[in-house]
Amino acid sequence: HYILTEPASFSKSHGILILTPLKVIFKPDPGNRNRQDSFEIKVEDIINVSIEGKMMKRLCLIVKGSAPETVLVKVSNMESWKTHIDITKKILSHFYLSQIPQQTGKQKKKTDGPSAEPNQPESKKKSSASWYEANRKIMENVLNDLKKKKLEAPEDPQGSWPSGRDYEQSFQSLQHSIYKDLTELQTATALKNPVSVNWYVHATGNYGSIYKVRTTSGQLMALKCFTKRTSHLNMRYLELSSYLKGINYAADPLVRFEFYTKGIMAMKNPSVYYPILTMEWIDGTPLNTFIKANLKDPKVMKKLAKDFIDSVAQLHSFGIAHGDLSGDNIIIDKKGKMIFVDYDGMYVPLMEGQKAPELGHSGFQHPERKVDDYGPNLDNFSSLVIYLSLLALAEKPDMWKKYNGDDPDCLIMRKEDFKDPDHSEVVKALSTGGGRKVKKLTKLMVQAISKEPLWDGTDPLKLISL
Repeated sequence: HYILTEPASFSKSHGILILTPLKVIFKPDPGNRNRQDSFEIKVEDIINVSIEGKMMKRLCLIVKGSAPETVLVKVSNMESWKTHIDITKKILSHFYLSQIPQQTGKQKKKTDGPSAEPNQPESKKKSSASWYEANRKIMENVLNDLKKKKLEAPEDPQGSWPSGRDYEQSFQSLQHSIYKDLTELQTATALKNPVSVNWYVHATGNYGSIYKVRTTSGQLMALKCFTKRTSHLNMRYLELSSYLKGINYAADPLVRFEFYTKGIMAMKNPSVYYPILTMEWIDGTPLNTFIKANLKDPKVMKKLAKDFIDSVAQLHSFGIAHGDLSGDNIIIDKKGKMIFVDYDGMYVPLMEGQKAPELGHSGFQHPERKVDDYGPNLDNFSSLVIYLSLLALAEKPDMWKKYNGDDPDCLIMRKEDFKDPDHSEVVKALSTGGGRKVKKLTKLMVQAISKEPLWDGTDPLKLISL
């Protein structure tokens, strides 16, 4: 599990710097002539972490040995790396201390041999707890730092916002529509939808439309324009982006994005620039389409289920909830990596006490979810629904045709099944015809329906342990 990854330079090589719960690793780029410049340093061997240099600053690691060694690495977010390595050192130190048996006067010292070794399952449990606890400490540190800064965002534009049709006109000339400071977007080329060739819009959602542009450097980017005025949009996205940058987007399923409070104008009100969001364009397959294509391969389906619950567990470890986990918002890219998109309903710890801006797709959400149900456990029910559905389909792929019916807004269950599970045909089929784990998860889901929407009895780590 990676805590941090980022492009970096070491010695004469460019590559990637990686922090895991146990090591700091530098891997040169493929084809790099100086392959010997790679290194792996145990976190426990790092004596000190600092930032050295006035003009050419470097991350400085002092590594213990017969003579302490100095390792200098150039990386953009040096403060973040220093903080994360320091916290990981403390967590690791605490973890090792917890392994030392507490001797009492009546206890005998254990002799060497098999009986002195911890059993494998317990070792795995402590390893899992270690990375989770490390992420929680990072969360607390980042949260404290951001609270001290007192984030401020400009007021959202007043009045009615541009419609999708208004933005279509804007994309005919990005040079005139994009705010003057965003030169990379001003000079980009808007790409029309290959399915609807007369339109620039590639996808639409509750709060906006997605467009595709190519920059002059050839990079493909997704550009989101907002069509609804939601409560404190600028402030929400400032809190969201500040927190995700603070943890360096360490949760794997998330994509880096930039939010601009002044982004694009429309002809209906040319004096006002509306917010936009940009991120790398993801070429991939939506979850429902991927399921349909791989139903006959149980190994792929089981891996899909594992990748999903591991991804949600990563978010949860940082106090993050996506808020609208659904078939539309889960993408599997060309390399098989799972990616979560659409962060309009996302929760991060800075948003504690706020109301949810949306309620998510009803085919995945707790039937009693309300706007006041907003917190780190927001994904618990939907992640259980998706995890259970994927495992059930790995065992019985015919359930897809019977219970989905090409409905893009659900997998094999709908809101009606959640509202009355005792009379649901699909819930009965899962309870009686599934394997041991599917039956356990179904029972847990029925129990969760009777609890409040943010019940912690279905958090992802508990689902993994079943």
